[in-house]
Amino acid sequence: MRIPLFFTMCTCLALSACTISSHNAGQMPEAKTASAILWKRTTAEYNAITRQVYLLAEKRIRSLRQQERLPNSWAIVLDIDETIFNNSAYDMQRASQGLSWSYESWTTWVEKREATVIPGASAFLRLVKHLGGKIALVTNRAEAHRAATNDNLKAWGLHFDYLLPMQEGKSNKTERWRWLTDKESLNIIMWIGDQSSDLPMLKQCQSSSAPSLFSEASDTGGAPLLMQFGEALEYPLNDGLRKSIENCAGSYYFVLPNPIYGGWSNNIWR
Repeated sequence: MRIPLFFTMCTCLALSACTISSHNAGQMPEAKTASAILWKRTTAEYNAITRQVYLLAEKRIRSLRQQERLPNSWAIVLDIDETIFNNSAYDMQRASQGLSWSYESWTTWVEKREATVIPGASAFLRLVKHLGGKIALVTNRAEAHRAATNDNLKAWGLHFDYLLPMQEGKSNKTERWRWLTDKESLNIIMWIGDQSSDLPMLKQCQSSSAPSLFSEASDTGGAPLLMQFGEALEYPLNDGLRKSIENCAGSYYFVLPNPIYGGWSNNIWR
């Protein structure tokens, strides 16, 4: 998810060229961001993790279908940036110039329509459409970026039914999720993103007995999976919200790694 977070970039990308003379407790060393960009852009591990997440999401949907628990008008909600699109080329460019994120530079990048696809995303979207699901892309790209985003998605042949950008700076996604359920009569069964704010509060996940990918709750009786969700999760996260995310992972939440930016960047360095 790309939102206006002013992350600090190191001017060099290779760790061998970055040194940290000193830093205070609670302040993240600059070289950490350069390391994150290098890891995301060059490692087999990053590609393996994203494919693994999407394969597990596919397994979850196939399992629900086999159990006849997919509700009518079911839908998947996904973020775009760092969930479907890889924007690390933009991050690398800014870092190599010693510059941070800016709306102007981000707009220039989006208008280029050069974001690449996260490994695993394309096959997952095809499967959802094949099985009769709807795909809603709820992004914090601005409304002004809708046309370029749409073009970039279609250039990669990516399947989707709804594209819901951020309106008037309202980054919280709850209202857009509610529009999908209340106005479009969709039953959202899964959220996929790279930030906690891509996920809603779910009662199903507030205890360790929540159904997992491999062990469904015994009281479902084959009934359709109808989700009731609350507000989007926002930083800072308390212990209860952290536990909720952990309990939901692999069933209702599927989270991709984003070591470059996010609400977590305000956490204390420890």
